[in-house]
Amino acid sequence: RHILAGNRPRFRDGLYNAFAPLISVFVILVVVAIHLIPFFIFLIVYSVAVSTDFLSQPLYAFLFWLLGSLLIILSLYLLPVSLIALSSVTVPGIYPMQALYAAMDVIQSRRIRYIMRIIFLIIFLALMWVIVMLPITWLDLFLKEEMGWLVGFPLVPICLQLMIAFSIVYITSYLYLFYRRMLDAAD
Repeated sequence: RHILAGNRPRFRDGLYNAFAPLISVFVILVVVAIHLIPFFIFLIVYSVAVSTDFLSQPLYAFLFWLLGSLLIILSLYLLPVSLIALSSVTVPGIYPMQALYAAMDVIQSRRIRYIMRIIFLIIFLALMWVIVMLPITWLDLFLKEEMGWLVGFPLVPICLQLMIAFSIVYITSYLYLFYRRMLDAAD
């Protein structure tokens, strides 16, 4: 198609556009993993500190939690850029690094508001899970106790899969709509 249009096809364009934004999204997910490294270091050090009873001394516990909070804050500072880049990398013709730079420009003075939105999203989804799954679990226990022939019916796993699908769709649409709103406000 590029040759017929009189353009010279490039390997990079073919790589990033062949599978729609699949490879670009994968590259941004690698950046997300890199941005989460401080948080993962905190988790590893925390598990070692708990298993060795390191936190029993007040001074060591204070220093540990101080360092741990700095690592978590560093991850929270880096993560919004890559999460916004996940939305902007799906635009046709944009490369992963361009998406990261564009996300840095968009998030520049809105980082705290974005983090607060993500926290609100997590709290909302946790409440939805409790409101939906707790009664379904109780209903499943009640029905299987009253009607023995329902013992093999997987009501809870089916509802669990539906809630996972709902959560994924809700998270992606929520973050995309917030990204679009930030773009409209930036213009």
